[in-house]
Amino acid sequence: VTVVPHIASPPALGDRAAERARLGLPAGRFVVVTLGIVSRAKRPDVLLRATAALPADVRDRVHVLVVGPAGDREK
Repeated sequence: VTVVPHIASPPALGDRAAERARLGLPAGRFVVVTLGIVSRAKRPDVLLRATAALPADVRDRVHVLVVGPAGDREK
């Protein structure tokens, strides 16, 4: 096992509710994030389909974010 240390320490978190509000994230939901270049190879469609397949009462408590620049250009 190789441990790769972070280059920088993350900033201290403030009030969670205030940070969620500042970012426009709904309170009381699980936030699932995929972060990086968005490409077909990373299969963001699988995450979206899996989320859509959750039971409605669970799906309503999940907020999915796909964050990053487009890596694949449509031909």
